[in-house]
Amino acid sequence: MKNNYSLTISIFLFFISVCNICMETKAKPLCPVIKERINFTVKVIPKNISYNLDLRQKELNQLAGKNLKQKSNQRVLGLTSTKQSVSARMRGHTTQISSSLYCTGITTVDVEIKVMQLNVYVLGKYPRGSCQYSAIIDHEHEHVATYQTGISELERVFNNRLWNIIRNLPPGIASTSKRSANAAFKHMEEKITALRTPIEQAMKYRDRQIDTPLSYKLLTQQCASW
Repeated sequence: MKNNYSLTISIFLFFISVCNICMETKAKPLCPVIKERINFTVKVIPKNISYNLDLRQKELNQLAGKNLKQKSNQRVLGLTSTKQSVSARMRGHTTQISSSLYCTGITTVDVEIKVMQLNVYVLGKYPRGSCQYSAIIDHEHEHVATYQTGISELERVFNNRLWNIIRNLPPGIASTSKRSANAAFKHMEEKITALRTPIEQAMKYRDRQIDTPLSYKLLTQQCASW
């Protein structure tokens, strides 16, 4: 009799647990599966190089953030300045899932990678066509090529990853349709940031490797005098 009583208690507790799960499921209605087609685009807006080839040493140092009085074996001979923006336009499908809850899933994401700044500055001391000018401009074009490679990598990663990210993105759930849409958009913005941040960090790292003491030494060795 003791064993039968224990079994009855166990079955009863199991039944309560199952009922609790049912109640929780009913309390949190699931978002319906979005049947709309998932769409995305990735657009790169490039920019031509803007050249300033007649800068004085003081102007170039100021642009580079260096102090003329700073003692160093290196001088600023050229400089490349870059800047980009990554923005996204999004659309979603919103459904009311209870009397006080709305659910939004992302259906369309249009990403724009815009090159906002691509400037090359060169010390005007050396005339165009001189050995020194050619060495400096070739070095700055290395920076440009590294930057443009990074922009292409951003475009490639977005094209390869966005569809799966949108498909698996958590929906936005809130008490109003606007809030649920904003929550979904925030989820997407976080994913876009997670994609772009390591690539942009790698771009900066690769760019710094062009300006090592060794690269400066090799540059100045190309010409007899500076």
